[in-house]
Amino acid sequence: MSGAYFIILSGAYICPELIAEFGSLPPAFLPNGGRRLYEDQLKMARAMDAQPVLVLPNDYVLPHYDVERINAANILIERVPATASVLQSIAQGLCSVKDDANVYILFGDTLFDIKSPWPANGFAVGSTHHLARWSEFEIIDGRYVFHEYQRDTEQTTDIVAGLFNFHEAGHFKKIVNIALQDNQGFIEALNTYSASYTMEPVYDITWLDFGHLYTYHQSRCQELLARSFNSITSDGRSVVKTGLPQRKIFAEAEWFQHLPPQLRPYTPHFIDAGEKETYSYELEYLYFPLMSELYCFGNLPAHMWEIMLDGCLDFLDKMQGIRPKNYEIGDDYPSLFFNDMIKGKTAQRLETFARDNEISLTKEWRYGGKPAPSLRALGEELISAIVPTAPDDITMWHGDFHFGNIFYNFRSKRVSVVDPRGMLSNGRITMFGDARYDISKLGHSVFGFYDFLIADRFDLVSSDYDLDLTFDTVPARRRLLDIYKSRKAGRYACMDRSAIAMTALLFLSMLPLHTTNKRRQRAMLANAFRLKSMMESCS
Repeated sequence: MSGAYFIILSGAYICPELIAEFGSLPPAFLPNGGRRLYEDQLKMARAMDAQPVLVLPNDYVLPHYDVERINAANILIERVPATASVLQSIAQGLCSVKDDANVYILFGDTLFDIKSPWPANGFAVGSTHHLARWSEFEIIDGRYVFHEYQRDTEQTTDIVAGLFNFHEAGHFKKIVNIALQDNQGFIEALNTYSASYTMEPVYDITWLDFGHLYTYHQSRCQELLARSFNSITSDGRSVVKTGLPQRKIFAEAEWFQHLPPQLRPYTPHFIDAGEKETYSYELEYLYFPLMSELYCFGNLPAHMWEIMLDGCLDFLDKMQGIRPKNYEIGDDYPSLFFNDMIKGKTAQRLETFARDNEISLTKEWRYGGKPAPSLRALGEELISAIVPTAPDDITMWHGDFHFGNIFYNFRSKRVSVVDPRGMLSNGRITMFGDARYDISKLGHSVFGFYDFLIADRFDLVSSDYDLDLTFDTVPARRRLLDIYKSRKAGRYACMDRSAIAMTALLFLSMLPLHTTNKRRQRAMLANAFRLKSMMESCS
């Protein structure tokens, strides 16, 4: 044998119900937890010690950062017409496979966690309650026979789940070519191979199906992962969040518990909060996509993004309509907020970043080949571009209103927000803050491309005190930026000099929070310089 190959079938586009939420994508390019589905499928190929082969539609243009990942992973690409059948896609994928090899075939909308050794000729078996066209099997005369049928409500087990292994690739190639000549499909080819080689069902697997809107969100629920600084668990009905420091979790819970009625349609249903082993709170689990994943990995047209942006601005407008009574915050609160959350936090975190990385606060930089200020001067220049917080700026406040904390409900055209800040940097519990801070957090995603930085989808040139940072922006995102420049959130411009400066400050203040990824940390710094240049060109 000359090794193994792992063919990922992604030669057709996702179904219409998924296109409505993610745009036109091959299934292996669907978002999955801050990355694309194929990046998880590659882990399967590596576990099988197999050469990955990815079958894609002829007309799908690979995004820049996916080209980098595909080249780095040494994935072989095969192309087919978008209307190609499953068998035609398999035939094209087999062009990269040597005849004496072992070949795995994975349907591009599926993912498996395989717990047992894989047989020489095998197929994955799963169960589902979803009413769609699946394939089933039965034993006839001592061999497995496969056929398709429409699911009914009585049978939910023993479904052919979408992963196969063919130990004799050369023989399977011949079968596939003959089946194509006879206008047959994959099931007929599978049955012909099964007549020559005993196919074994594999039950000891975890099967995640991303091929339908219902199963996509169910599969995502099973993959729920916690961030490094908190712990999230879910049973598919609710989400329980704990973490450190406990006061942070308590502040978030307080925000949800005291939410004004008019804002409750914009959040998951709050269930409970309290202390068991540690403090936690419980929310309804949302089966909606995050806007960060749609922005980084989706392929939605600009007019859809305009609708989603309107949903964000609608929420901010509602927030600005809720103002605190003077006895709730005190006369000194505006200046306290500005000094704590904008001015003071920036200076303190810049000092931490400079000390930890042995960087001078006073040495000048270069950005994009041009002279740039020192870190201290950059911070001071950005702060000077922001009018200090006034009493009229204090409204209901989320505090972390970026795409990664915003779910979008396409049916209601409404956002659902999570992870409110709930307190100032000094530990003061509060629901109120400068409305411009929430706008800057939204800009943090829209034109600050924070979510692309987190997903490592950026180009950075970095050496000593010299930086350059670029992002690959598709036409829909460029159009969104044009739309965003002209919009207002309540009575505030979304993208004037002050808003851009405040967004740039956010990137400076988060530098010490990304010490575990030095490249991303340098990109955060470069982004602050990029936004400063954007601010200077803003009329």
